[in-house]
Amino acid sequence: MKIIIAIAWRNIWRNRTRSLLVSGSIDLGLWAGAFVMAFAWGLYQNNIHDVVYRQYSHLQLHHAQFGPDMAPEALLSRNAAWDKLLREPGLRCATTRLLVSGMVRSSTQAKGMLLYGVQPEEEARQTELKQMLVQGAYFPPSRSQQVLIGEKLAQKLRVKLHQKIVVSFSDTAGNITAAALRITGIYRSRNAALDELRLFTERSTLAGLLNLDSTAFHEAAVLLDDSANLERVQQQLSTTFPGALVQTWKQLKAV
Repeated sequence: MKIIIAIAWRNIWRNRTRSLLVSGSIDLGLWAGAFVMAFAWGLYQNNIHDVVYRQYSHLQLHHAQFGPDMAPEALLSRNAAWDKLLREPGLRCATTRLLVSGMVRSSTQAKGMLLYGVQPEEEARQTELKQMLVQGAYFPPSRSQQVLIGEKLAQKLRVKLHQKIVVSFSDTAGNITAAALRITGIYRSRNAALDELRLFTERSTLAGLLNLDSTAFHEAAVLLDDSANLERVQQQLSTTFPGALVQTWKQLKAV
C-alpha cells in the first residue's frame, strides 16, 4: 500500500502543469455545483414566499360551489367556531374576503378583472399588499369608494392615481352591478400577470354592492406560524365549515 501511495505521489508531481489543471478543474466544478445548488434553493424559497405571503397564504377556504366561475352566490358565513379558531396557538393570522370576477373600464380601455373586498387591517397582516404600494396610500380615510390596482393594470387602462375606473360584475341574484371606484393606491408585485388582474377595494364597499351582511364571505385565507401544522389546521377548518373546500397553498398552486 505504501508503494502504491509513493508511486501515485511521484506521478502527481511528474507533470505539475497537468496536475494543477486537473486539480483546478475539480475545484472549479465543485464550487460551480455548490453555487448553482445554492442559487436554485434561494429561488425556490423566494417562490414559496411569494406564493404563500403574497398570493395564497398557507390555506384557503371556499364554498364547495364557488368553483372556477366564482359564483357570487356561493357564500360562507363567519361563525363562533371561526372566531374560536382565530385564537388557536400556531395560527399567525386569518382574514375573510369577498371576491367577484367581471370587467374594469377606464375612459379608453376595458379588461377582465378579479375584485377583492378586503378588510384593510386584517389584509395588511395577511399579505404584503401594503408594502407593495408604489404610489398613493393604503386605504386612506375617504368618503369615496376606493380601489388599489396593479401598476401593470394602470398602464393597460391608461389611468393614474386619483382617477376613477368603473367595475361591473354579477351580484348574488345574477343582476349586473356597476360602480365607479377612485384609485387611491397603485401596487407592484413580482407577478405581473396577477397585477393586471387583481383589484382591491374595502370589504364594506363590495358588500354594499352585493347586498351582503358583515358575516358573509367568498374566501378565507389563513397564515400559520409553522407550516408543519398545515394538515391539522386544514382538518380543523373542514370541521368548522362542513362541506366547504379547504385547500393548502400546494393544492391551490397545482390547480
